[in-house]
Amino acid sequence: MTESFRNLFSPLRIGHIEIRNRVVFLPHGTRFEENGLPGERETYYYAERAKGGTGLIIRGILRVHATSKSGEEVALGTDDRIIPDLRKTADAVHEHGAKMVLQIGHQGRAMPSFFSRLPLWAPSPIPCPATRETPHEMDLDEIQEVVRCFVQTAANVKASGMDGVELHAAHGYLVQAFLSPYSNRRSDRYGGSL
Repeated sequence: MTESFRNLFSPLRIGHIEIRNRVVFLPHGTRFEENGLPGERETYYYAERAKGGTGLIIRGILRVHATSKSGEEVALGTDDRIIPDLRKTADAVHEHGAKMVLQIGHQGRAMPSFFSRLPLWAPSPIPCPATRETPHEMDLDEIQEVVRCFVQTAANVKASGMDGVELHAAHGYLVQAFLSPYSNRRSDRYGGSL
């Protein structure tokens, strides 16, 4: 069987990191956050996946802004208090020979406003088929605010010792919404063709 899957078990270089094999643990929510911070349960969870032989672990989405909140205990990537907990997780994963990146993103209109109690932000005021809520059309200052939050979140991830970030640009979330003519009807520099 090993011969049939020799590439699966061979190393792979992605940018500056080398992954021991091509087994990837895909991102998903765990709801292991405690008081809005990653906690010990999360560290243990990912360490066990690394211990099992996974080459690359991708942590589920780390939200970049308060308007992208889908639960009471959700960690916010711009909060510097996340760095020590993320560092513990990175160290535990590295101890077992795996690499770890964090997915960062903003859910935009693709989430209910129930948790954040704030207007949903999107490129255009087009209701999401899933939530059926009409989002607030972001102005230029709000767009720049979210860009700064992406940068700060990525900086916090780097400071934690993680191996990289993955930009979430699917499922109708904010980045994808800006890229799609289905959800972006803007006529300014953030609309139209690339």
